[in-house]
Amino acid sequence: MIQIKKSVRFRLQSRKTTDPVTGKIVPKKKNLLIVMVVCYCGKRTALSTNLHIDRDLWDANTQRAKGNNLKMKMSEAQINYTLELLINAVDIVMRKFESLNIIPTIEQFKRSYDGLRFDVSLFSLGMPNLATSPVNPMPTTVPPYYQSMPYMPQLMQMQGSFQPNMYPQQPFYPSNGYPFQQQPERVIRENMEYSNPKWNRSTPTPNFNKDSELDPGESEFSSKDDNLDIEDDSMYKKKPIKRSIKKEPVDDGKENDIFWALDQFVTVMGKQNEWTHATYQKFDALENHLKQFRQDQREKLKNKKFELSFSYFNEEGLLNYVDFLSKVKKMKNTSVDKQLDFLRWFLRWTLAKRFHDVNDFETFRPKLKKTRNRVVFLTKDELEKLKNYVAPEDRKNLERVRDVFLFQCCTGLRYSDVYNLRRCDVHEDHIDVTTIKTNDTLRIELNEESKSILDRYRNIAFEKDKALPVISNQKMNDSLHDLCKLAGINEMVRKTYFRGKERIDEVKPKWELVGTHTGRRTFICHALSMGIPPEIVMKWTGTVTIKP
Repeated sequence: MIQIKKSVRFRLQSRKTTDPVTGKIVPKKKNLLIVMVVCYCGKRTALSTNLHIDRDLWDANTQRAKGNNLKMKMSEAQINYTLELLINAVDIVMRKFESLNIIPTIEQFKRSYDGLRFDVSLFSLGMPNLATSPVNPMPTTVPPYYQSMPYMPQLMQMQGSFQPNMYPQQPFYPSNGYPFQQQPERVIRENMEYSNPKWNRSTPTPNFNKDSELDPGESEFSSKDDNLDIEDDSMYKKKPIKRSIKKEPVDDGKENDIFWALDQFVTVMGKQNEWTHATYQKFDALENHLKQFRQDQREKLKNKKFELSFSYFNEEGLLNYVDFLSKVKKMKNTSVDKQLDFLRWFLRWTLAKRFHDVNDFETFRPKLKKTRNRVVFLTKDELEKLKNYVAPEDRKNLERVRDVFLFQCCTGLRYSDVYNLRRCDVHEDHIDVTTIKTNDTLRIELNEESKSILDRYRNIAFEKDKALPVISNQKMNDSLHDLCKLAGINEMVRKTYFRGKERIDEVKPKWELVGTHTGRRTFICHALSMGIPPEIVMKWTGTVTIKP
């Protein structure tokens, strides 16, 4: 018997409404639907619980109510108790499929779950007031509607005994029209695919009894095609219902949730490799690109229901993705190549996890024209201009930005390392640094310029005992552009790159190209121009490889 790994969580539905005071569109906070999200074997589906609660009465961490819903006349305990019953219902459905050695499709799971679905409003009305029953918080009786529901005794077993004959039994008929007590556990697979638990991918099965009349009970836990023509849609007739099955293969593309797999990849690999915030941002960008690519394909194919799947990313699909990044996203070829590397990393992980068997990405190497990046750094004359520049009274903040940048030019520190520099790292003639990016421990000698910059801020207190007044990376880049422009660093620089087959030449003033990393490049270029061996420069800066 197979074992289906699953997870069940609850969240509030995101809704928006119009603020009656301001007239703006704001998130709704009152009477929000509680949604149950079930994930299993690479599949994800959201189900309604028919429960509503205000946002301030919901604990997102515990995924449970923390207050009474007066509008539905339900206490906190009643809501949380009903959520536990819904989790138990999912467990029972999955155990049934496990006993049949089947990994259900999303449609099969939903149909089976519908047989156990609770009308929570009726159920809550039949429950005692849990808030006023501290001694016996769980109900000891079940309303008649629920006594007749399938698996109700199993669901209530952990909550205590109840009296099954207290109410007259009402026959309950699942969607195939037969009483649940008559449901057989036999499975007939008809012209469809089932999930192979060993390889976790679809495997065709032989056809049995095509176009034959189904036995009672096959709708609840049978592996059957989604395309069914029901001749009699009444669910309360005991007369057998005839079904004709269309002889078309099942398209499981909708169940091949590539975005769910990407979320699993980021969660597992991020924790395993201790990703930095920047790495998480790169894969957030990959997810956004894939979603935009999906929308682009929907428009081109004129199919609003088109979904990306692993099988889509063969050589043709990968070429379409490259074309999208170049022509729609207007990316340089170097950026496209990086995005392909991120996609390959993800697809390689999912292939190892046997989410799919498509490996075209391993040999897919499109010929993308590239040019060697021109290294932008400041010359000695430009450094002197920057050092001697006097900022106007209304832009005195630029002087602090200049000092931090010049300190980078003297030490070769990355922005992350100068941002993390503390007073305890500063000594009389050197600084000790453990780099953020590579965790290398460096001892960097201080020259007269770097010493004077540190002395300038020695008696000024900064947050977290920082040695220098370092602002955020984005703000510092913007300030450096203004600083270099005012200081007269306006040499014209040509930048050449390719977008697809198109060669693009851009001529910009150098001040537009200066950023926080320019200080590190300036240090390395000047050290190499002075004849210092590259191995020594690499040791000083903690550089691992020499890039051309």
